Parts: sequence; C-alpha cells; structure tokens
Amino acid sequence: MMRLLSRMFAVGKAGTAFREPGPKPLELAPLADGGNPIHALLDEIGLPWREPRGIVEARFGVSSDPFYRWEVISFDTATPIVPGLLRPLSAQTFLNLAPHLPITTFGGEVWFEDDARVNLRRTARSLGERLGPAPIGRQYNTIRCEWKAGAASIGLITWPPRWQSPALLNEAHERDPRLKTACSISIRTAFRPPLSAREQAWLDDFEPVAALGVGPRVAIGSVKNTPANEVDLEYVREPPADVAPFFDKLGHSRDRRALIFCDYQLFVIPNEDIIAFEIERLQRAKGPGGSSLYVVCRTTCPKVSSQRVRIMAGSKPDALNDIGRTIATALDRPLVIGEYEDDV
Repeated sequence: MMRLLSRMFAVGKAGTAFREPGPKPLELAPLADGGNPIHALLDEIGLPWREPRGIVEARFGVSSDPFYRWEVISFDTATPIVPGLLRPLSAQTFLNLAPHLPITTFGGEVWFEDDARVNLRRTARSLGERLGPAPIGRQYNTIRCEWKAGAASIGLITWPPRWQSPALLNEAHERDPRLKTACSISIRTAFRPPLSAREQAWLDDFEPVAALGVGPRVAIGSVKNTPANEVDLEYVREPPADVAPFFDKLGHSRDRRALIFCDYQLFVIPNEDIIAFEIERLQRAKGPGGSSLYVVCRTTCPKVSSQRVRIMAGSKPDALNDIGRTIATALDRPLVIGEYEDDV
C-alpha cells in the first residue's frame, strides 16, 4: 500500500506534484431487476465474491504473488474479466480478516504493449462493452477511470513511466518490467453484513452521547456510497434507508447492549464483544498532535486475539478523555488512557 501511495503522489521532473482532480466515475444505474451491474458482472465471470473467505481460501489455496511476494488467493475463473491479465485476479490475505465474511477487494494487472495509455484504454474499452464507457483522464502522475454502482466499483489506473520520479524503485518491476506500464484493475464489491432483527431493534432505541465531529466534511450520502474497509466488516452493517438519526453521532442502545456510531460507515457492536476503550494521546512535535478514541473488540479471526476500531479523533491530546469516560461508563467497560507520545 505504501508503494502504491508513493507512486500516486510522486513528483514530476519539475519537482511539483500534479493537481488534476481526475475524471469522474461512470455512475451505473441498477439493472431492470434492481440488481447491481457490477455484482452481475462478477457473477458472470464466476468470481466467488459472495462466499465466506474461509471457504474460498480452502478451495483455491493461498500462494505467494509472483510479482509483489505477498500472500494471495488467486482466481483462475473460466471467463477472465478482461483480456490481457498478467495473472488471474487475486485477493490479499491477512490475519485480521474474518473467515466467515466474504472477500470484498480483488485486483490484477493488464498488459498488451509497452505503453501505459494503450494498456488502460484497451482495458477500459473491454469493460465499457459491458458497463458503458467511463471517462478517462489524468490525476497526479496517473491515468485512470472508474465505474461505480452504489458503493461497488471497478477502477483502472496506470503510471506512465515518464511521469514518475526516477528516485522511486519498485522490486516488482525488476521481476517483471511489464508492470511499469501495466494497467491495474481494482474491484470493490462493497459488501456489508445486513442488519439483524436484534441490531435493528438497537438502532430503533439509539441514544446519542456525543458528536463524532465529521461535520460538513462528510455528506450523509457517503455512508451509502463508501465501501467499508474489509478489516471492519465484523462491526460494520449495511445502513438503513434513513441514516440521519445516527450520522455523525456516537451512542448506544437504550438497553446499553450495543455501541453505535456512524461516520463513513455504520458501526453496530454488541457490548458482549467489547473488551475495552482506549485513547491515544499525541503531543505536538513534527506533527500537530491530537488524540484518537478506539474500541477494542473480540474477533472471529482465529490467529488474532482482538481488533481495534477507531471511533473518532480529537485535535488536542486530552480532547477525548471526557467522551471516552462517558461511553466506557455507560457500557461498563474499562477505559485505557495512554501516555503522552510525540506526534512524529
């Protein structure tokens, strides 16, 4: 991920970062039967995006990615999603991804010739035959395009070599030089577990405790249209049609059996799964300082003892102490306030 970010924000020969906003994604309408067109495409090629990760991993196995050397599940589907894939679509594996929930992120690389623009345009043309033509444009030191259907998306991106800093090195490019001009394809299914009847009852009895402070930076519509991080899927739920009662709020159910908060995602966490709350405090140093409130939760991941979910951030080291005490007391769980650390 750090390699990806460093490439995205590399500087040009003049030493200044590119500022293009990038092309807008093509927003896809629902199918005639109300289905999601991206999901329909994934079903058509046989990608197992609906099945639990543990079952998929057992069926396909885990191997080392030939380019990047991280552990992946590789999917040699009967019908490739596009021509020119350097290897089958794959999904990364991590210890903190719940085995009973589906994989939500897949990726691959496409190459036809030693020209980044050609590789992206040919890939976009192939997807456009099924989904419609998406706008292609430059953003920073990349060329990209994207299709969106609700929160689900398929994105294409390439890094033309002449736009990259010569100081950046990528070991994967040494293993296969085609990657320098390849088009990367990223698929986000945006799956979120649906609300159970018990969870819906908790939402119906929601009692707010504090504002999260996301304010005007985040529109309510973002909750519906932003895919969840896969590591959070155990605690995120598909939001109801009306998220306004929960948006930008931290609170709990009236019976105090659930923690509920909502920024880009709706989190509904049973109290029985909460181990503790934690506050990290950073003093101004190279960075501006601040604080973060986390909830520490039990997990179904067999090789991980717990997961931490960040609830909110504060601009000062002690900004969240009172809120932390209030929510920890309400749910009868410990609060750990960390020592001051320098924001380096």
